[in-house]
Amino acid sequence: MLIISVIIATYNSSKTIQRAIESVFAQKGLDNKFELQVIVVDDCSTDNTIEIIKQFRVDFFENPTNSGGPNKGRNLALKHSIGDYIAFLDHDDEWLPNKIQTQLEAIRDEKIITSGYIDVEINNNKRRNFVNHSNNKIIRYSQNETFLSRLSRSKKSQITYFGSIMIHKDLRNISFEEKFGMVDYDWILKIFENQKSVEIAEPLFIRYVDKSNLSLNEEYRKNDYFISSNIINEYATKYPNESRLGIKRLNSSMGRYYYLVGDVAKARSYFFKGEFTFVTILYFITSFIGREFVVKNFKVFG
Repeated sequence: MLIISVIIATYNSSKTIQRAIESVFAQKGLDNKFELQVIVVDDCSTDNTIEIIKQFRVDFFENPTNSGGPNKGRNLALKHSIGDYIAFLDHDDEWLPNKIQTQLEAIRDEKIITSGYIDVEINNNKRRNFVNHSNNKIIRYSQNETFLSRLSRSKKSQITYFGSIMIHKDLRNISFEEKFGMVDYDWILKIFENQKSVEIAEPLFIRYVDKSNLSLNEEYRKNDYFISSNIINEYATKYPNESRLGIKRLNSSMGRYYYLVGDVAKARSYFFKGEFTFVTILYFITSFIGREFVVKNFKVFG
């Protein structure tokens, strides 16, 4: 029977970790079509996160000191993973009950499987589905197709949000960066290069978003920008066109982030360096007047 290793890195997640772990053990097909190895690594929590974790039958580890992000814990968990496939779950997200089973049923010879997801804004309970529209429930991507689209940061790409990803054990030796300990874009490029992949065109997990989410943290965004620009430039000689587009779109993304949080001066500076599109022009114009309306009614970032 297949073994699925599930990796969860935690820090001060007492309000959400029980929901996350329970969603893993509630998976359809458990003990019938697959077995689970749930690995939880805590980054020196100061609340009662560890007490909650120890109520479950999981492989539990602790970082000796706080690393400032989930990546050190993810790398530790990868070293202890024994599964045929490895899946990842953020401590504040939740899997739908059919996630693992649906992904396993889609596999042919691909080593990476992802899916759509539901985005829930905690403050107002607004829900949005993020799914690639297709006539088929299962979308297959040729070798390097997703890698090149992610390198160029194309929006017309396989959904690769972290909580959707399941990888074959052959990719477990690809590590996450630990310089900042919180960025995964370079890891995504490394696992997808030279690989075929498959995507389930339906939401299979829930991503909860509030103002404290790491992805909306300015320090995280700066670190992500630094590492992402460096890794894109590393591929510039081999994939010049995609790398050039990737840098421009990275700047546009930073512009949208600062637009969302209200730092319009920084937003405009990044828009100037970004991809010249009609949407970017609109963001630039509305940074002078109309930003509040746009932020309230449209998904600007994240």
